[in-house]
Amino acid sequence: MILKKVNKNDVRQLVDGVPYDGLYNLFESRLGGSGLCFARRHVGPSELTWQAPGDDWMTLAYAPADIRQAADNVLAGAEQQLLSLLSSQQNAAGIVRAALSTPTEDCVFCRSTAQGVEVCLAAWGYGPVERMPGGPLRGKVTSTPVITVAFMRSGVPASGVVFGLKTHTGLKSITAEPDGTYHFSPFKGQRGLALAVDGVDYDINFEPGRTHYEVCLPPVAPPAPEPPVSDPVPEPPTTVRCSVFVHHPDGKPCVGYSLTCFCPDAAPATLVTDAAGRAELPSLSPGTPFSLSDTLHPQHTEQYVVNGPEVFDFEVPLEVLTFTIVEGDETTPLVGASVKLAVGGVTIESLTDGQGQFTVEASRITSPAARLTLTQASRHFRPVDLVLDDDERRYLVVVETVERGGFPWLTVLAWVLCGLLTLAGYWVLMKAASHALN
Repeated sequence: MILKKVNKNDVRQLVDGVPYDGLYNLFESRLGGSGLCFARRHVGPSELTWQAPGDDWMTLAYAPADIRQAADNVLAGAEQQLLSLLSSQQNAAGIVRAALSTPTEDCVFCRSTAQGVEVCLAAWGYGPVERMPGGPLRGKVTSTPVITVAFMRSGVPASGVVFGLKTHTGLKSITAEPDGTYHFSPFKGQRGLALAVDGVDYDINFEPGRTHYEVCLPPVAPPAPEPPVSDPVPEPPTTVRCSVFVHHPDGKPCVGYSLTCFCPDAAPATLVTDAAGRAELPSLSPGTPFSLSDTLHPQHTEQYVVNGPEVFDFEVPLEVLTFTIVEGDETTPLVGASVKLAVGGVTIESLTDGQGQFTVEASRITSPAARLTLTQASRHFRPVDLVLDDDERRYLVVVETVERGGFPWLTVLAWVLCGLLTLAGYWVLMKAASHALN
């Protein structure tokens, strides 16, 4: 989201001697949780552009009063963090003041999030040309005086004073130190401070050589007693009706599928889906957490929170049957075998993997009776008839080789030789008998 575009000739950078991008990287990495962010600068041929992280930013000047107050607190807290972060840098207060400056007040943006109010600065570290006599602030100086303002109340330091500092961009909210002091380095030519505490204005005019000033605040009046607050009448809880859509990963609804609903302060309820894969949930109040568990696979559980009448989504994982094919020794897997599983009039073809396994989607099993036939290269195996169980997902199948491929030349030759030997023996016996008779 682009927050600001300006012509290069319309603004001047306030900090010199400190890399702008280096400050951005340092602030972004060290200001976590402060609520303040700096828009990233993009340098074009003739213009400068500042882009904010995310969307929904609005100009602080048009924000509601409570958001503006919270944004002032964010800026004040971030200023203290930056002062502490740059404490070892010469002229740290001047650099921080320059970094938090913008050419106009419409460069300060804010937004309200679940974590609170956030503030984003565009054109940070820049000022308008016409309001900047002289050059930019140098990042390194030999010495800079530090002015201390002490807030006193009834002669003692006032701890935790929140005051407004009047700047060219408006009133800036700042919280004094626990000892009631505020320290800063004035810019060149600054003649004083304009402060506001509890709606009262205080002007401080600087005197040559003086670095300590006191602001005497009036005593704090005791708070008026608050009227007794009657106990609020509890409102009866309201409930909403919700449903759940149960489906497979491919979006196909699960019909007649059973889920168990677990709700706080209520007994578990069993839900069964209709022809559209939906089931009604018990009446629940908005904000109530609950969970749905697969009755067949209780370990598959999803968590939900009721926001209003809605349809929740429950995806049932795709189930598969795993078949492990081993040879007659029941240990050697049959690898790379062509498999045909005939079930319910449908033949499912597959190949066994390196563990002798293949899988079939459970939804394709429409009958408990199945026949498994396998071939592997020139080997053939006896078909195996299986009875599949609805609750069983893993099967071990032992197969037996019935023949080996190729023409059995050696077997035929052996039978021929045996026949010839038999005929020869018979011929010898006949000749011997004939000779004996003669």
